[in-house]
Amino acid sequence: VISDWSGKLVFLGGISSSFVARSSREEIEEHIRQVCTLFSKTPGFVLGNDATLPQNSEFSDENFSNMIGAIQKYGRMKTKVGDLD
Repeated sequence: VISDWSGKLVFLGGISSSFVARSSREEIEEHIRQVCTLFSKTPGFVLGNDATLPQNSEFSDENFSNMIGAIQKYGRMKTKVGDLD
């Protein structure tokens, strides 16, 4: 699907909120690294949660911070937009 629509639609997602809620810092970082590597050259991909963040004690402030830290570390495109044409 992505290869058919890449450059024509925006894809949002890649981060499972339930995974982040129950995972360690290392697991969260590895998951986000894998997603960013997979989609790093996909025009129109926006890294984001699959759903609204849960408002309960399962999704801790620590896990939220771990997710944000991993996004800041791996979530930047290494290619300039003009290079994708």
